[in-house]
Amino acid sequence: IKAQKTDKTRKLHPKAMSIAETVLNKITYDGEEEVILTHKYLNKITDCLADQNKRHIKQLANLFHAEYKRAYLKDHKFYEYCYVFKLNRTITQELKEASNQLIQAEKLSGLGAMVSGIAHDINNPLNFIETARFQEQEKLDQLKEHLLGLVPEGEEGEEFKADLLARFDKLNKLNDQIKTGVTRVTEISKSMRNASRADTDKTVDVNLVDVIEESLIITGNKVKQFQLINNIPDGIALATCNRSQIGQVVMNFLSNAADALVEYKEQNKEHKGTIQVDLSINSQNKDQNKPKTVRISVSDNGSGVSQENRDKVLNAFFTTKAAGVGTGLGLAICGKIAQAHEGTIHIEAGLPNDQGGHGARFTLEFLG
Repeated sequence: IKAQKTDKTRKLHPKAMSIAETVLNKITYDGEEEVILTHKYLNKITDCLADQNKRHIKQLANLFHAEYKRAYLKDHKFYEYCYVFKLNRTITQELKEASNQLIQAEKLSGLGAMVSGIAHDINNPLNFIETARFQEQEKLDQLKEHLLGLVPEGEEGEEFKADLLARFDKLNKLNDQIKTGVTRVTEISKSMRNASRADTDKTVDVNLVDVIEESLIITGNKVKQFQLINNIPDGIALATCNRSQIGQVVMNFLSNAADALVEYKEQNKEHKGTIQVDLSINSQNKDQNKPKTVRISVSDNGSGVSQENRDKVLNAFFTTKAAGVGTGLGLAICGKIAQAHEGTIHIEAGLPNDQGGHGARFTLEFLG
């Protein structure tokens, strides 16, 4: 209630606000369907007279579209005057969903801070490794030149020279593998830092190519087991948006596509899973200052999405995944992000493909 600060809540008496918080806590955290507020308890939290508390309860009932009734509650050997306060089922469900989303957001916030710290700590040893590798390469090149200068002329010398060059070639390849590994870990670390950065409401010009590539790196452990068709243009594709939020949507699409293919492959062992990523930015306006239509889509050739589930997947807490695999919040949050960017999420299913799967495509469309 305090967070929303609607016109109605601004008119609430501070003591009525205390009662409202008590009611919400009992419903969202304690799971109560009806909240019993005794006269003694109301006096304790509001320090009001009975008729004032009655006015507060009536005000809250109007605000929540709730029902209340006066009653007498038997407590041990005497009866106590009380109110029985009941919210309608829709509002109760919305409160519980909002509570769960806040809990999930708090977990993600803590996880983001931890991931950012880990990514930062990884950079120092990576720098040491890269510095040592570079110096080692220089020493190897110097040693090779020195030894080649000692090789005698003649046929025997040529054989020794060929053997020496082959050995240094192997060492150089090992060094290149170390460089590749360091580069890979550096990219992952950078992507983790960008993805876990504290979110703000600011929208700036963002290169969506970088955002998608970082999302592919972070979800690489899931995605790499399938064929990836990357239809992302080279270079720069700028759009005005919230970088971390758009990245969150892309990662969710990729993760869901990989999960769908894993599930489908359990029943179809020979199936070759494919994930395709597409990006397009269209501007129908000659004025470059006006927003462009951005489309980011992720498709797979798995089992697809039924029409019944297609209408539900953006609802909070709806999931078709096994217990412990999905929370049902991912796509719901993606839907909110799309709305914040004046966009929508389109879901297509039954896509034809040559692998026997039905396929699904999730597309984020927004004005950038």
